[in-house]
Amino acid sequence: MTSIAKRFNAHDLVERYKSGESMKAIANDIGISQSSIGILFKSVGANWQDIGRIKSRYNVSELHRQHIEDGKSILEISKECGASRVTINRWFKDAGFKWRGRSEGALQRFSVASDAEKMRLASFAHEGRRGNKDSIETKTKRAKSFSHRVGLYEREIIEELCARGVDAVGQHPCGIYNLDIFIDKFPVSVEVYSGHPGGSRMSDIRERSKYILNQGISQLTVQVTYPSKIFVLSDVCDKIIAFCEFVSRKKPVIGHHGVVRGNGYIPATSSHDFEGCSRIMSF
Repeated sequence: MTSIAKRFNAHDLVERYKSGESMKAIANDIGISQSSIGILFKSVGANWQDIGRIKSRYNVSELHRQHIEDGKSILEISKECGASRVTINRWFKDAGFKWRGRSEGALQRFSVASDAEKMRLASFAHEGRRGNKDSIETKTKRAKSFSHRVGLYEREIIEELCARGVDAVGQHPCGIYNLDIFIDKFPVSVEVYSGHPGGSRMSDIRERSKYILNQGISQLTVQVTYPSKIFVLSDVCDKIIAFCEFVSRKKPVIGHHGVVRGNGYIPATSSHDFEGCSRIMSF
């Protein structure tokens, strides 16, 4: 038996058996008897009768459903079944099933997580990203992928503008950024802020605004919920249309910049003002 153990890796044979190969098929393939395979199994603490019952105890379709719909990882399923990840993958492959990629798994896990778990996962993600610098190509690609993520206030504004005959779209890619609302005719970007950004975030926003304006796009910032929540759709849209009419009469080297509250009024001061670009005082 010692010579057989040296010739064959018992753990590999156990995995083959777990994945669905019969004892007879394995024995024929490597040229030893089924009883010898049983002895090899026993040498590594594996009972072929117990292993043979593993797959029969589980419905592969149900395991696959848990993987896809419930967000269970292959590792979680393998631990519950007592079979290796390689074996679970082989079961799925033999049944014609596909398994999730890592990003799909992360999204699924996030979608079914509790609020506390979502906060925990998000904190890990932010920690992992901290200090990383993406290339221009990566930022541009990411901006294009956000085309369907239109916020609540943005959607209302877009629908109202379109009803008034102004062709507006949401989350329009502009180089490394995406614009909340874009009116191509003038061109004008409307950036809607429903909360007051912190110091580091405000610095990023100013850099973003400079980038957009330097593309020759005029920008109107709408402060919806700070210092207090206020949003009057008709007044905001009146101001956006007036801003578009203003910039259509002016042809700047770089874009014009304005800031209004969620009721269309002009704030006395705004953190969205920034050096290097004078705000249009009537906006």
